[in-house]
Amino acid sequence: AHKLIEYAVSRAESKEGERVCAIIGVPANASSVNKDVLLELAKKSVDIALIVSEPFLVAYGLDKLVNSIVIDVGAGTTDICALKGRLPQSQDQMSNIKAGDYVDELLMSGISMRYPGVQLTKQIAKGLKEQYAFVGKSEQKIEVTLREEGKPVVLDITEEVRYACQAIVPEIIEYVEHLVTGFDPADQAEALRNIVLAGGGSKIAGLDQMIADGLSEYGEVSVSCVKDAVFTGCDGALKLATELPPEYWEQAGTTMLSG
Repeated sequence: AHKLIEYAVSRAESKEGERVCAIIGVPANASSVNKDVLLELAKKSVDIALIVSEPFLVAYGLDKLVNSIVIDVGAGTTDICALKGRLPQSQDQMSNIKAGDYVDELLMSGISMRYPGVQLTKQIAKGLKEQYAFVGKSEQKIEVTLREEGKPVVLDITEEVRYACQAIVPEIIEYVEHLVTGFDPADQAEALRNIVLAGGGSKIAGLDQMIADGLSEYGEVSVSCVKDAVFTGCDGALKLATELPPEYWEQAGTTMLSG
C-alpha cells in the first residue's frame, strides 16, 4: 500500500513547495483500525489525506447523492450504500465478502468438481470469469480449452459460470431491501428507480436485470451500470478533491494532516 501511494504521488509530478493532497477510497464500513493504518502510510508521502467510502465516491462522481443506491461489486467486497443527500452513516452502508474473489473461488471449485483431472489455477479461473461472466439465461454454451494432465481438452463450463456469478445476488438483494427501508417513505420509490451498479462486477452480463427482477415486488426498479467499471470511483475522488478545498476535508471523512 505504501509503494502504491508513493507511485501515485510520483505520477502527480508535484512541484517543490506544493502541498500534496490525497483522497483514498476504502470499502463501505472499513474498520477504523484499517483506516488508521492507511492514514499512517499516507503520512509518509502526502501532506493531507482523506479516506472516503468507495460507493460514495462513485455516487459523487455521477452526481447521484440524493435518493439513490450504489452497489459496488469489487474484488474483495461488495459494498452497498444508500445516498440521502448527506455523507452516508454506518446505517446507510452494508458490505460483505461475496464479490469477485469469491466468484473466482466458486468457479474454480465448480470446474474442478465436474472435471477432476483439469489443471486449473485461481488466475485461470479469474480470466474465465472476466471473459464469460453472466447470470440468468445463456444464449450459447461456454466452451473453453483447458488442460488435463498436460493435454488440451474442450470443456463446457456454462453452468459453473452461471452458478458462481449468481451466488452473489441473494445478499445484494437482501441488503438493498434493508437499505431501502431507511429512506423516507416518500423517497423510497425514487431510490429504487435510481440504483447504480459499479465495480468490476458491473460487467457481469445480466446482473443489473437480475437485481431489478429480484426487487420487483417493491414497484418500479431501475438498475444502471456505470460506463467505466475501473475508474468511476477514481473520477469521483478527483471531482471531490477539485470541488472541496482540503481545509474542509475533515467534514467529509477520516482525515490526516501531516505535521
